[in-house]
Amino acid sequence: MSATDIFDRVAPAIAYVETPASTGSGALTDGGYVVTSAHVVWPFGAARVVFPDGSEFPNAPVKQWDLLADLAVLGPLEAPPSSSSSLPFEGGETPAIGTEAYLIGYPGEVEAFPQPAIVRGIVSRVREWEAAELTYFQTDAAIAGGQSGGALASESGRILGVSGLSFSEAGFGLVLSMADAAPRVRALIDGRDPSGLGERRVSLYGGASRHSVTLSNFWDQRAYVVNEQAGTDVEFRMEGVNDGWFAVYDLYGEELLRRDETATGAESGGVSFQYDEPHFLVTAQLSEEPGDFVVSGGRRLIPLIDPDDGRQLSLGQTLWGNMDYPSDADYFLLTLRQGERVEVSARSALSDPFLLIDYHNARDEQIIADDDSGGGLFGADARIVYEAPHTGSYFVVVQDYGGIAPGGYALTAREARPGAELTTATRADFLGLESIGFGLDELRASFSALPNSFEELDPASEGLSASDLDVGSLTDAVAFASSQPFQLLLAYSGQLSDLERIALDAELESPDYANEFRQGILSGDWQGVQSLRSGTLELRNIGDKSVGVWAEVISEGVLLRIEAAVFRRGSIAAVVYSYFRPSDSPSATIQEAARLLDAAIARHIAG
Repeated sequence: MSATDIFDRVAPAIAYVETPASTGSGALTDGGYVVTSAHVVWPFGAARVVFPDGSEFPNAPVKQWDLLADLAVLGPLEAPPSSSSSLPFEGGETPAIGTEAYLIGYPGEVEAFPQPAIVRGIVSRVREWEAAELTYFQTDAAIAGGQSGGALASESGRILGVSGLSFSEAGFGLVLSMADAAPRVRALIDGRDPSGLGERRVSLYGGASRHSVTLSNFWDQRAYVVNEQAGTDVEFRMEGVNDGWFAVYDLYGEELLRRDETATGAESGGVSFQYDEPHFLVTAQLSEEPGDFVVSGGRRLIPLIDPDDGRQLSLGQTLWGNMDYPSDADYFLLTLRQGERVEVSARSALSDPFLLIDYHNARDEQIIADDDSGGGLFGADARIVYEAPHTGSYFVVVQDYGGIAPGGYALTAREARPGAELTTATRADFLGLESIGFGLDELRASFSALPNSFEELDPASEGLSASDLDVGSLTDAVAFASSQPFQLLLAYSGQLSDLERIALDAELESPDYANEFRQGILSGDWQGVQSLRSGTLELRNIGDKSVGVWAEVISEGVLLRIEAAVFRRGSIAAVVYSYFRPSDSPSATIQEAARLLDAAIARHIAG
């Protein structure tokens, strides 16, 4: 058949599909249903459908969508073009590589009542997405926005599949084969769920201006749809004891607002919407412990239910999940034994999976992460080979690397193959949180200007360890002593993750810190200790955040004064302790010692 014959046969059944946010194509099939790509109509419940003969359906209902295979069915339309124009969704063939094929749809269309276009190319490759057992035909036929949901026809005029994804830089598009699309379309028309994802509709109505929510952990997010007209100003507020944050995204994953300015209390900020389309308010926290929050917006905030969060994942199991909103982070729970090696993979045709394995109190450099090591349809699947450092529950987190929605995926956990190489990339690597290299040698050199009366001690021989302190990731310790007069100086330092930095800042800002320090001394291994007095020290220009505290105690009949300066400079945390008899004047005040260390850290950060 000629291109003209193919166009005359297929084009009458190809509809123009339009929502407030996007345009695409669709193919009329038996029963008055229109088949299109899911991403064309998501998250709307209806779309405008126009056929080449001028037939218009302003509110064609979305019957169901398949977010794994990127399919959606609209209708049934009450009075579509004649049934002779419909395309049968059945059978299917696998064309030979090099076979000529024709894409028919509405690429780059802006008219209200457009006519379809036809473009010719070849079938250049067959791609298999094994996770969902779907076959895609790759074609170099020119494809552009608006073509999604159109039809790929063979030289004989048969429909080969539904066009969906395009790669403009590479110059090719992908078409889901009719053999795989047809049974899924029939299932959608019959009201069945071929994806196994369950009901994933996004409600655009209802809601309330104020919500109470409990966030279970660091990865727990709650999203709300904000469906307001262009020009609407919305002021958002999130209040809670834990450190909460929120962000507002448009349909395309662009972040319009983010607020994370306080460690506790309220976050607030406003957005002026520019388009008549749904937006998404995403709330979360930087604490690993459960936290209660009140979220408000002055406008309707419609809760978006995410059924993936908190699901249990077992070895040998595959779970099907979905990116339900822009920036969605789905977390699953996996129980492992210490030393157990597992392989976890996230595979998708609609999203670019970003995979993490985390555990309670892990630092960013201990959270294993992967983006594109899992192969897949486009080489964008994620895969982690992991060895459990302890027995317990782990978070397996799936995100889209670009923060885009929707996107169904398969998440699989299984025993690692013998000899499989462990994944070493971490969340810190992806966040660019490289160590600045301030270590033990730098810590020791910081105190080279101490008076000659000080002699360096081996912290280990004195039973001193940075791991005994509960202040961030302190890993290095030094000790200095002076006998005339008696004084002991201890210093600790280490690099903080973002979460640790925020937690330390909150602690330093707490009015109860001095009392907690005093209680810490009383609970220590002192003999005959009694608290006599305690209070705060004045620390000026030490670190970005700092607190100084002191206490006097009696130990074995000797009165001692203990002073501590705790501070942060950049991503480095430091603690300096000073022990001496109150009757003596210390050889170096704690302020002097802390300033020596802080100045060395500042020089090191500056390079």
